[in-house]
Amino acid sequence: MKTRREFLGAMAPLALGSWLYASELENSPVSDFVSSSGLETLFLTWASDPTRTMRLQWISARLQKPAPIPLLYRSHGEMEWKKTNSSAHPFGGIDHWVNRVDLNQLTPGSIYEFKIGDNPEIWRFKTAPEKLDESVIFAEGGDIGTDPLTVIPLHRLAASWNPLFGLVGGDLAYSNGSDVKAEIRYFKLWNSHMRSNGNRLIPMVVAIGNHEVRGGYEKSKEEAPFFYALFDGLFSEKGAYGVLDFGQYFSLILLDSQHTCDVRLQTQWLKSVLEQRKEVPHRVVAYHVPAYPSSRKYEDVIPHLIRTEWVPVMENAKIKMVFEHHDHSFKRSKKILQGEIHPDGITYLGNGDWGQPPRPVLEENRVHLEKGVQSLNVLRVTLSPENIALWAGNEKGDELDQFIVA
Repeated sequence: MKTRREFLGAMAPLALGSWLYASELENSPVSDFVSSSGLETLFLTWASDPTRTMRLQWISARLQKPAPIPLLYRSHGEMEWKKTNSSAHPFGGIDHWVNRVDLNQLTPGSIYEFKIGDNPEIWRFKTAPEKLDESVIFAEGGDIGTDPLTVIPLHRLAASWNPLFGLVGGDLAYSNGSDVKAEIRYFKLWNSHMRSNGNRLIPMVVAIGNHEVRGGYEKSKEEAPFFYALFDGLFSEKGAYGVLDFGQYFSLILLDSQHTCDVRLQTQWLKSVLEQRKEVPHRVVAYHVPAYPSSRKYEDVIPHLIRTEWVPVMENAKIKMVFEHHDHSFKRSKKILQGEIHPDGITYLGNGDWGQPPRPVLEENRVHLEKGVQSLNVLRVTLSPENIALWAGNEKGDELDQFIVA
């Protein structure tokens, strides 16, 4: 396995701009990470219906709660602006704040543009289509961090696909629930590089990982203050599990792999959610710690617990594809049913490395892997009425894998 020094040395040919950006971040004190407005951390997400809503958020550093800030927005091509105001709540302490605007009653499959306060920049976003009349693309990965040398190339690759959104399966900023500097770096990188056509911001949908939490596992929601300050609306009051429905064609089910909610407490909820959506053609489950590891021990406690609790539920519901993360390598499992290779089984994908130094794939795990690669990676996921097509690439844009889940 390469050391971090060797790994970064291999990345030396990256553009000079990436090096300058890295130097700027490494040498800036915390107070310099956000401007007075904090808009360089602006990002989008959904707390409910992605076809008709959008949540805009940014982080500011102030001793006092920020006053409401006006936001103007309109459908692209319209002349008249609509106006609303931001709200604010604490971000892990009294000196940083989450500024939030929830836009509702939007038109599905539409481009909107907006501007905030006195800032002259006009940004855009796109709502999800109500029907899957044409393909929908999203980017998928996890375990990102804040190293510009690795994160920027993968962000740019993902953004080049013009995805509707990016799914991040945990371990976003590696702040461990306490490092606000890491959080701000993470959102600045996303804001700067997860853009399509210059000014369309690509929304972020997330699952929780151990590096969102003080202590990592079996903790309360209070031990993940940054995560819940930003992504509270989508999840249960009991933990970071919830579902996002894209019309009636795609349901994305997000689970908490023993970080702020016991795996066993989510099993019945998962069963109910999948049963309610049994007619939805595309149902995908995502969580952080893998049931089928590539770079960790197969019999570790949490993978075993997930295989015992969630996997039978997903198999009974005939789920075809699950996104897993945490291992910092790329994997595609063989189709697995009841612990055996079977053509009607589930394919487990990803294992997360959108920016962290890759880990080697353990040889003993290859028995359940169709493919396992020690590599940075991000996935392009294309939903169509007939199937889901996936393509995985590394930071250079080289193909790692491609396949179709019908």
